[in-house]
Amino acid sequence: MRNKAKLHPENIMHVMSYNVLADRLASLSKFSHTTAPILHFDYRGPRIIEEIRQSKASIICLQEVDRVKDFYQPQLADLGMDLVHYKRPRFF
Repeated sequence: MRNKAKLHPENIMHVMSYNVLADRLASLSKFSHTTAPILHFDYRGPRIIEEIRQSKASIICLQEVDRVKDFYQPQLADLGMDLVHYKRPRFF
């Protein structure tokens, strides 16, 4: 038998997962199908934050993140979000 309880909006969690492409990895040699201005973080960064803002997600998981302290932390704080950052361990 299925539980037919109604889902209330306050009980729903939205999760967003986003590979933001680390600034140090955004090079034309790796992404030759695009143009240099689009790869520049000054172009991408604000658009990433806007995507996050529009998502209205409860939890956001970002991959390939650099520029944590100088960009993401203050920008997410402005949106009322807390940032928890875990660096990927180096295996090589």
